[in-house]
This record gives sequence, C-alpha cells and structure tokens, in this order.
Amino acid sequence: MSHKTYSIRRWDAVLFRNSEYPTPIIYIEPEPSLLEFAKDNDDALLVSIKSTNSIYDDKQISGVFASSSEIPNCREVFFNKTKLYVIVLQAEWHGYPDCLGECDIYGLKGGVPAKEINNVPLQQPVPTTKTYTDTNNGNACGLQNVPLIAVSVVIFIILIALLFLMKK
Repeated sequence: MSHKTYSIRRWDAVLFRNSEYPTPIIYIEPEPSLLEFAKDNDDALLVSIKSTNSIYDDKQISGVFASSSEIPNCREVFFNKTKLYVIVLQAEWHGYPDCLGECDIYGLKGGVPAKEINNVPLQQPVPTTKTYTDTNNGNACGLQNVPLIAVSVVIFIILIALLFLMKK
C-alpha cells in the first residue's frame, strides 16, 4: 500500500456532541491530490502517526478528513488564514504528544476504498511504560524543554531586581 507523509501542524482534543471523552484531531496542509483522494473515499483515511514521542506512534488509525472551517466548529476565518485541514482520529485522547510529528496517509496512489479503511482493525493507543530513546540530547523535539515554573521564577527575580534598582 503506497503512502505519503505530511507534517502535523497542530493537535487538538475535541468533544463531539454529548461525548464525555475527547477525540484527537490533527491539522495538516494537503495538496490537491489528497483533497481529491479524500473526496473519492468519502473523507475516510488510514493514517499512521510517527515522530511524536507518544503512544500514538506507529499505529494505523482510521480517520475522517475535513476542512478546519467545519471541524471542530465553524471557523472560516481560521481556515482562510491557514488553509489547514483536520483528520479526526478514531482513537481515544491520551494528551498532547511531546512533538507535533508526522502522519503517513495510505493509499494515495491506487486508492484505498472507504469500506476497506473502515474494516481495518482499530489500534487504540494504550498508555505504556515504554521509555523513549533521547536522540536530541535532552531537548524535546529538538527544542530546549524549559519548565514554565523556571521561566516564571527568572522573570519574577528580574522584576524584583528592577524594582529595587528603581527605588535607589
């Protein structure tokens, strides 16, 4: 089965209708061939998430493709500015991943009919005790991961120092 890789631009958790549990959605920038493919397959896609450093990695998950102007709600201004589309993952929400990651969308060449996608056994991400290999020298997603509390303390100390100097 052929596939194409897309960078994930954003993750969100959305409550649909009267659901108690949030559903994960990812945002991507598609090209015309993906738009056509999704249309031909009744907006049903088969995706595999990777490089998020989370439990979503390396699982085939069915999803529903839609414009970000429609899901999670009517946001035409957001869509017109970003041109992002969403894939509503048919999985449970397990929190924001460490990294945005990428997703492989299967069947872009030759197609995967929607009825076949809907018959793929659902691989629900399940929490695990798996330890991830640190390939970024302690930096999450290649960026320095500084706790918010540490940044807040530094800003507070600077403000106190400035107040003290202004009183002199």
